[in-house]
Formats: sequence, structure tokens, C-alpha cells
Amino acid sequence: MRALLRWLLRWPLRFSGWLGHRTVKLLLYLLDFLAFFAKVLSSWRSGVILDPTRRAGLLDQLIHIGLDSLPVIGLLAFAVGLSIAYQILSMLRLVGEPGEVVAMLVQIVALEIGSLLTAMVLVGRATSSITMDLGNMELRREIEAVELLGVDIYDFFITPRLLGTALSQLVLSIYFSLIALVSGIMAGALLISPGVMNYLLLLPYAFHPFDVMLFVLKNLLYGFIIGTAACFHALRVHRSPAELLQQARQAYATSLSLVFLLDGIIALL
Repeated sequence: MRALLRWLLRWPLRFSGWLGHRTVKLLLYLLDFLAFFAKVLSSWRSGVILDPTRRAGLLDQLIHIGLDSLPVIGLLAFAVGLSIAYQILSMLRLVGEPGEVVAMLVQIVALEIGSLLTAMVLVGRATSSITMDLGNMELRREIEAVELLGVDIYDFFITPRLLGTALSQLVLSIYFSLIALVSGIMAGALLISPGVMNYLLLLPYAFHPFDVMLFVLKNLLYGFIIGTAACFHALRVHRSPAELLQQARQAYATSLSLVFLLDGIIALL
């Protein structure tokens, strides 16, 4: 009985100690992450497009992260259009005007679901690709060798990857939104009424300037968060190849958590 009572008295202390340790660890991690992002911004230069070496790195990221994701994003957008967009269209057209239906469709499918699902796909591709690439270079000490030559590794290695991820996120979100909206409206025209095709003419008027600016800013931030998390964890690989998978998983979890957190904050604004 005394042992049980002693254990019951110690359990809250152990839990509070564990909780405090995890909180401090999380705060230190966030401080390191923000310091890394600030260092990347401080070394940012405007000549990424003009410098042939960094332009090649940027194009490489656009191909491997952006262009290679087009089939997956297109298929996912088509499925969203046939399911979510079509369901929204079929329900709202009974109670609302065509302009209101298209505005709601754009707000939900294009401006919210499109950005979030694109970011989720990009998290998986970018974190694994960038973490493995930079992590292997860190293991082989190639980054250290380049740094000894006087090259700013943040400007040479990190900036093209961040910019490539951000641009890929933005372009893929636009691509997703267009396919989802058009496929949803076409499905409505086939299954509900041919007059639903007229909704396509109302789409340009449903995008308000503020919503477009918020859409661009949100997707660029998503891309920067994903790229920063991948590069941050890639440079934490030091000893063995086993760390590559560990850091890739941590980069994936961090990117996904921050993307959802940012999406929730923007939705509340």
C-alpha cells in the first residue's frame, strides 16, 4: 500500500518534469530553426537568376520538386474536382445565385483546399529530396570544403532550394486550383445541367485582388517553410547515413506542423 501511495505521489512530479523537459527542448528547437531562417535571409542576394551556378541550382529544384510533381498534383486535383467541387456545386446551386456559388467554390476549393493539399504533396517530395541531397553532401564534407574556399554556403546551397520550393508551391497551387475548378464544373455540366458550363465564365470575377494577394503570399510562405525545414535538418546530419532518414522524418513532421499552424493562423485573420 505504501509503495502504491509513493508511486502515486511521484507520478505528478515525473510527469511535470517530463513535460518541462519537452517544452524546453521544443523552445530550443524553435530558436535554432528561427536563427537558421534569419541567417538564410541575412545572406540572401538578388543575383540568383543572374548567376549561372545558382540559376542551375534553382532550375534543378524547379524540375525535381515542381515539374516532377505535376502528374500527382493533376490527378489529385481532378479527384478533388469530381468529389468536393462537384458536391459543393450540386448543393449550393439550389439555394444560391450563380455568382455566389462560384465565389464559394473558389474560396473553398481554390484558395483553401488547393493550397493545403499542394503543400502536403510538396512536403513529402521536398523534405526527402533536399534532406537526402544536402545531407549526403554534409556527410561527405563537400559543404565544408566549399565553405573553406570562401563560398557562402547559405547563398550557394540554401537560397536556390528555398526559392525553388516557394515557386514550385505557388505554381503547383495555381495548377491544382484550375484543374479542380474546371473538372468540378464540367462534372456538374454532365451530371446536373449543361447550363452549369456558364459558371466557367464567372470564375475570373470570383477572384478578388485581396484574395489573390493572400493566396500568393500564403503559398510562398508554405514553400519557404518547407524548404527551410528540409535544409535545416539536412545540415544537422554529421556522423552516419542513418541520420539521413531520421532528419528527413523530422523535416517532414516539422514542415507539416508549421504549414497547418500557418494555415490556421491565416484562416483566423
